[in-house]
Amino acid sequence: WQMEFSNDMRHAVDDEKGAIRRMANSTNGSSVSNKVSSDPELYRAKVAMALGHAFDGPVALKNLRKGEIVAVVEENLGPDKRYNRARSFADEKPLSEGWYPKEFLEKVNSQ
Repeated sequence: WQMEFSNDMRHAVDDEKGAIRRMANSTNGSSVSNKVSSDPELYRAKVAMALGHAFDGPVALKNLRKGEIVAVVEENLGPDKRYNRARSFADEKPLSEGWYPKEFLEKVNSQ
């Protein structure tokens, strides 16, 4: 079962990589950057699954770790509306911004 799970995850990551590449090719250039915008955050989310180096592309939010908290600034983007635009942080300061599969982000309740 572990080998089957590993193969399933490899296929899921490959699908995500292809979607990111198609998405980047179809953008009008306005969101093809990982620069941090001044857009307000909608909510905070925890990374439920880190995709590692397999998840890349000009609009991808890269180098996230499982359990890391990000700020979601836009929802339902890209092919089949499967991505959210999120902002990562380093020492509480905005670090990078990009698209991440929304199925791997868990909304964190406000306190």
